Amino acid sequence: MTEFMEQVHKIIDLNLEKGKTIADVRKKLKRAKYSDEMINKIFESYNRKQMPFLKRNKQLLYILGIMVLISFTILAFTSCATRCDDKTCFFEKANDCGTAEFTQAEDTITIEYKIDNCILTKTITELDESEPEAIHELFQDQQMVCPYVKNNFNFESIDSFLNNIEDCEGSLKQIVLQLRAVGIQQLT
Repeated sequence: MTEFMEQVHKIIDLNLEKGKTIADVRKKLKRAKYSDEMINKIFESYNRKQMPFLKRNKQLLYILGIMVLISFTILAFTSCATRCDDKTCFFEKANDCGTAEFTQAEDTITIEYKIDNCILTKTITELDESEPEAIHELFQDQQMVCPYVKNNFNFESIDSFLNNIEDCEGSLKQIVLQLRAVGIQQLT
């Protein structure tokens, strides 16, 4: 490649880096009194110089695209929790240490149960408007996590958020234990 072509290629690169298009550069060359034939030769030479780079980038883009598709496929099949509509579905997923979610209203409290890798999470997600403000402040968004052994999930754990909390940890368990200690009968 001649020194002239190298200089012109550098000018094209600089203009493209500044956000100009190939058409803009062609117009500039035309205004600088280059013939159409010379402009075509410049861009033929420029395109030939860019080809190995473009081929490498296309291969890289194909590889990255395939990797992204594989990643999304794996995520879609492994980390998406099954949304259970009943206790039976949730129990089956829990007993197998799967990943699932189940929401249940218990009197005036709505509990979200989640399982993931043999850990049950119980979270108070909603309280009825009839509950006093103090109860809302005490229980809203509180949770506890309860580990269990595969194929040994206790169905009673989802009959009420108060059941089987002995092996649990978290703010919700602490609140329940404190209320039981002061003798609130409804939590025994």
